[in-house]
Amino acid sequence: MECAILCHNTVGCQSFNLGTASPYQCQLLTLTTYDTVVTGSNSFNQYIKTTAMIVPVKTSSPGHWGTWHPWFYCSPGSYMHAVRIKYDDYYSSPDAVGVTHLEVFCKYPDGTAANNAVNGVIDFTPTGSWLTYQGCPSGTWIKAWEQSVTPALGTASDDDALNNLVFHCSSDLNGRSGLGTSLLGTGDTRYPLSLGECPFSFMACGLSLMVEAYQGTNGDNTGVNDVNLACCFIDLFE
Repeated sequence: MECAILCHNTVGCQSFNLGTASPYQCQLLTLTTYDTVVTGSNSFNQYIKTTAMIVPVKTSSPGHWGTWHPWFYCSPGSYMHAVRIKYDDYYSSPDAVGVTHLEVFCKYPDGTAANNAVNGVIDFTPTGSWLTYQGCPSGTWIKAWEQSVTPALGTASDDDALNNLVFHCSSDLNGRSGLGTSLLGTGDTRYPLSLGECPFSFMACGLSLMVEAYQGTNGDNTGVNDVNLACCFIDLFE
């Protein structure tokens, strides 16, 4: 493969020579622990697979309790485009549970809807309400998110764990120009947000939630405690 060749979804193309500035070619990638790469010969720089996925992408504010649920993935070739959040406001009940469910909507680059799924609490019916549908502008995708997690408050106070999720869309269809539109989140501003972001030319294509099991009617219940994303390489014409 010559250095200047780009894939642009060409049938049979297996790797992409990706730089960090236009024309996005013939430059070394900055790689992280979870990056999937194909390395060329000594005469080439590094190449990234057209099917590359980075898992997991995290924030610096992890949750406290629960177990990780199975990963949900967008259908191959589609990316996360919109979300709905079910949220139990901290001031709404004696045992508020924060974010309890997250519905994810995936879309193909041509605008066709792909799969969607509700993820979250499965062993009890928590209080709370579904917030409005939050979607990225056409031709952009979810690329990053911020989350805030209530610190462990002890037995004398009500823990609600994950209390806000603010998703950020890409500013372009290739994920190469930073972040664009910010979605609404829950509106809870009690604690600072921490950011998790898909790398250059990657978009969100899946997620896993850490969810605490039901603590009983006399327990201190929380819902979702933490979020991890999966990010998939995207190669589209601008």
